[in-house]
Amino acid sequence: MGLDYVKDLARPFAMAGDSIHFWTDRWKNEPLNLLAPELFTFVKREQLTVQKVANINDFSELFQLPLSQIDFQQMLEVQGMLNDLVLNKDNDRWVYNGGSETFSANKIYRALVGHSDVHPVFKWLWKNRAQPKHSLFLAPDQGQA
Repeated sequence: MGLDYVKDLARPFAMAGDSIHFWTDRWKNEPLNLLAPELFTFVKREQLTVQKVANINDFSELFQLPLSQIDFQQMLEVQGMLNDLVLNKDNDRWVYNGGSETFSANKIYRALVGHSDVHPVFKWLWKNRAQPKHSLFLAPDQGQA
């Protein structure tokens, strides 16, 4: 499980654009490296932020030239998306699956691990009032029949 999977748990909304990777974060419906894969192969620097790309005077400076006709068409499409973008000085917003802007380790853990049914004795074990060192010795042995 890589960083891309973890990034899929949240969606950024560009305000200042300084915490969002232009090519690999989902500030559009999909990351731009997936929307324009041919063009992405010509990118000089993959880790630019939305803010840095928005402040570049000549968009073609981002790419190894010459571009093929398909690459050039994708460049125009991506540039059009960038032209529609309005940045300001506010912090970027990251909304986690479920619509919350509040980070919760518990929610992320559940999304990464999923749900599994456990034997009821383990629920009791975690909720009992014994001291932790005693709880270890009170747990039933799972190896015996």
